[in-house]
Amino acid sequence: MKAPLFRIALALCAFAACAQPASQKAAREDSVQQQAATPAAPEALLAPGERAGKFRLGQDMDSVFSLLGKPDDGDAAMGKAWGIWYGTDTIAVYSTYADSNMNRRVARQIVVSGEGYRTVNGIGRNTPLETIRENFPALQPAATYVSDTHDTLWVYDAQAAGIAFDLRKKDGQLLCHAVTIHDKQEPVTATYLTIHAGWKKLP
Repeated sequence: MKAPLFRIALALCAFAACAQPASQKAAREDSVQQQAATPAAPEALLAPGERAGKFRLGQDMDSVFSLLGKPDDGDAAMGKAWGIWYGTDTIAVYSTYADSNMNRRVARQIVVSGEGYRTVNGIGRNTPLETIRENFPALQPAATYVSDTHDTLWVYDAQAAGIAFDLRKKDGQLLCHAVTIHDKQEPVTATYLTIHAGWKKLP
């Protein structure tokens, strides 16, 4: 009797060992789904064509600087500029002069990558492309970038709504990496400077 009992115990241990990775994968998928279903707090709400939390399109850049301080990085040319603030929640703001007087700069695009930033339907970082499409049926590919390490970044834009998504592949599926809020009806690529420094845009 001892030998059969030993073999049964051994088989159960082997089964548990084989099942563990699958259960861990399921747990990760559940975590992603929970994140996608969780609405953002008001200070991190993504409103297409309007705002990303406390940062809004048309906001005076002096106000942005008072909230975030001096940018950690950026680029500027021809009256346009990107300011980038690195951190747990990396934020980038594209700005231009408000008018021909050229004495005031305002935000034209806002890019956020923090986990907490979500639309009212819970769309944000790590949301799968399929779920984004369900919420933004007019979503279209806007650009593709490759890095020196052969990584790929896909940009999808819901142009009319005023929201775009940077996506990267993880575990075989495209997941949101960052979200851009831009003016409604204007393509996300309508900037003189690119936020994707170090990436090569494919034709």
